[in-house]
Amino acid sequence: MTGRVDRVMRRGASILGIAMLAGTLVLAGCQAEQRPGGTVSVSGTGNSATQARGSASVSGTGSASPASGAATASPAETPAQQLDKAVPEVDKAIGAAESGDMATARKEYDEFHEKWETFEDGVKAKSQEAYTAIEEAIDGVKAELVTASEPAKEPTVSALKKLRQVIDEQKSKLSS
Repeated sequence: MTGRVDRVMRRGASILGIAMLAGTLVLAGCQAEQRPGGTVSVSGTGNSATQARGSASVSGTGSASPASGAATASPAETPAQQLDKAVPEVDKAIGAAESGDMATARKEYDEFHEKWETFEDGVKAKSQEAYTAIEEAIDGVKAELVTASEPAKEPTVSALKKLRQVIDEQKSKLSS
């Protein structure tokens, strides 16, 4: 439960930050340009220009978009299609964990989880049952891989495989 609260708080803080930056730029008549590495270059009609490290690009029209490399969910995609795009990271995490490389398993799982956070609300809206099952499997992976001080190979592989299985089982509820 704490993990869900943390995700909600992080997501809320990110959205608030992007909205504040967008509003400031619109009011100042500025334009921003995203550069590689998540750096945002902001320039305006005044005498100053600023650069800030960030995770968004904001234009003078007030629109915002995630930094390069961030997963975004297309409104035209079903939650099942979005899961299909995120599941390769789970497969890579399984492979890494099976070979005993827990650092890589964690990195791949974290990439999956970042993608999941971009569309989990759509999954929840489509099927509370599917959402709950996937979240419970995610909690299992977190217990074995994320919060464990030294993740053990077998329980981690088992939790990751369970997550993969649950995703496959729940996709049919999310296709239409």
